[in-house]
Amino acid sequence: MRLGRVEFRVSYVVDLDNPEMVDHASDALFDDIWHIGKDGEIGRLIRVREADPSDTVDDIPEFLHTTEEE
Repeated sequence: MRLGRVEFRVSYVVDLDNPEMVDHASDALFDDIWHIGKDGEIGRLIRVREADPSDTVDDIPEFLHTTEEE
């Protein structure tokens, strides 16, 4: 079994010492997510990648297990 991650990711790099910038980025992120969902473009932000080194089989959520695996 090869572990990997399916992710939804939208992010901005910010200066954490600038609270105004952090707030602006948070608001922009909310707006982006709202518009992406409204416009049906969520699929373009979903990606599959290799697992993190700390990920284990136990990290797979229960709802993703199929009856074939049980």
